[in-house]
Amino acid sequence: MKKRVITLRKFIEENSKLISVVGIFGGLTAYFSGINYADNLLSFATFLMFILLCWELWVSFPKSEEASGIIRIFEVFFIFFVFLVGGYMFTTFKKLLITFSVFPFMGLYTLIITKLFDKFKLYKHVRKIAMKNDKLDPLVRAIFSLSVIILVIVLAVLSANLLSRMFGIV
Repeated sequence: MKKRVITLRKFIEENSKLISVVGIFGGLTAYFSGINYADNLLSFATFLMFILLCWELWVSFPKSEEASGIIRIFEVFFIFFVFLVGGYMFTTFKKLLITFSVFPFMGLYTLIITKLFDKFKLYKHVRKIAMKNDKLDPLVRAIFSLSVIILVIVLAVLSANLLSRMFGIV
């Protein structure tokens, strides 16, 4: 049975609309970078959309055994281009990225705490405490949940502050 090889031409034909939209948002990002509006908030927003579209395009590349040699080279240059644009935009939007870094940190710490709870079965200990008194059960669970949420927020804010101090943004 003959392997199906996807050429660069076929890939571009199949993904032409997505490639066009990536180009449009890349152009909008470049255009809005020249405008001073709310610390380039428009450029930052279009850049984030550009990155999401690039991700979507990148995951649509064919698997290496289905791809021709040229499309594999194109994929490497595409990834290199996205990293270059990302590096440039990071230096441009350093203040905004660090300001909003609290949200990815919250996600990271929530993931870590969730994994720790699963690994060490900590929820069983909370249930034991709560089961001793049915009337206090909702209160114990609420206090415990609130303390975990507060811990995640405090860790995220501290991490974002540390990051801003590291990059000299106060």
